[in-house]
Amino acid sequence: MTADSAAASYKNSFIELYNPTDNNIGLSGDSIAYLASNNSTNTGTPGATLQTLLTEPSRARFYLVAGVSSNGGAAGVDLPAPDDNSTINWHFADGTIALIDNQDPFTMPTGDVTGAPHVIDALGYGVTTSFTPFGYESAVSGFITGVNIAAQRSPIGTDTNNNHTDFTNIAPFAINSNGDTRPALSLAGVTDQTALVNTPSTIATLQATGGVGAIIYAISGQPAGISVDSSTGVISGTPTVSGVYTVTATATDTLNAKATITFKITVGSFLVANPGDQTLAVGSPADIQLAASPANTNGYGLRGQGRQHAAGGLSLNANTGEITGTPTATQPATALTITVTNNDDATTIDVTFKITVTNSVMSIASIQGIAPRSTYAPATGSGAGQTVSTQGVVTAVWNKGYAGTGNTAALGAANSGLSGFVIQTPDANVATSPASEAIFVFYPGTSFTGKDANAPRSPSATRSG
Repeated sequence: MTADSAAASYKNSFIELYNPTDNNIGLSGDSIAYLASNNSTNTGTPGATLQTLLTEPSRARFYLVAGVSSNGGAAGVDLPAPDDNSTINWHFADGTIALIDNQDPFTMPTGDVTGAPHVIDALGYGVTTSFTPFGYESAVSGFITGVNIAAQRSPIGTDTNNNHTDFTNIAPFAINSNGDTRPALSLAGVTDQTALVNTPSTIATLQATGGVGAIIYAISGQPAGISVDSSTGVISGTPTVSGVYTVTATATDTLNAKATITFKITVGSFLVANPGDQTLAVGSPADIQLAASPANTNGYGLRGQGRQHAAGGLSLNANTGEITGTPTATQPATALTITVTNNDDATTIDVTFKITVTNSVMSIASIQGIAPRSTYAPATGSGAGQTVSTQGVVTAVWNKGYAGTGNTAALGAANSGLSGFVIQTPDANVATSPASEAIFVFYPGTSFTGKDANAPRSPSATRSG
């Protein structure tokens, strides 16, 4: 269990019930009971027992009961979807929690509650010096929970009816009956790497996020002489054999959840830094640099595999390693492989990364301009103009088009293909702006609703006017 704290790992306190058998155990007739601890001098009397009635049917293994929000929900991450919820604000440091076999009003016994009527299991968490729990099994846990500290049976499922020996303090983690944890374990990708043969090198640092408890890192397929620190994720060493190696890296948490990535390590007589995946914009100049080292006698040569590097207005300088140009068309993430050759010994290294080209997001004023008709629209008529990207607030919708022109136009008449919506700059200032701050987006259908404004428009349907 864990409890409310301003710096808690999760947004809610929670209780984790564990079923050590392989069979479902019904909980829908049970309840959770809580009794606050004694006062600072241990001279108080027990207060009222608070109860939460469990509502879910049979469950196997884990059962997550969410408590009140930690610091009003301002701290920590969301729990995985809880199996049940409680409004009890159990104390973060000490108290008594018990699982009861019915849902009748219940008064928590004091002292050793092992074998007490209706008590299935109980935890007295806290210490014996002050604010001592009134109830416990054999002995109190001997530690207080608190900021990022939870009480858990260790090993999971241990139950000798002694809170002092059965429980330990750990970093909190939550898991529900579906086996979901939060946050989920993930491992950040690593770009392909290069290393000099017989030269000490730090290759990369694995970075896992989420997961439960301590994370253990491992790799396989690496060059001889390269290893990973299982705790820090640092991959380093002195590679002793040249070649191209596909490395599999794995992060494993305490629940044995795993996250895996793969990348390549090329070991040779020179290095090339991978520039990483690139996102470019149509109409915006690009400059991507590939650099080989160390300096050699005859230099390095670079060539692209296929003609991918020349697509969309980009070109590769085989001598300098620069990819430059101005993209002329959008493209999805496309893998690009550049082969770099050491002209001294003819050894090569392939460097692969992805290039994505998107439309530039233009201001509405720059699309509309100051003329009666946008330069991106056709000179006349309502045909397709140029494709542009912009963003703003939808301020008006025409869902049935209009018929006629000029002063004779009639809204809501037979659809003429001019349905659509107006999108406006959020901070439009028509008093000072030299250009219009709104633009009309045509919709070619016969009926237009507000939800259509959220859908991507095709080039023939998205145009300025």
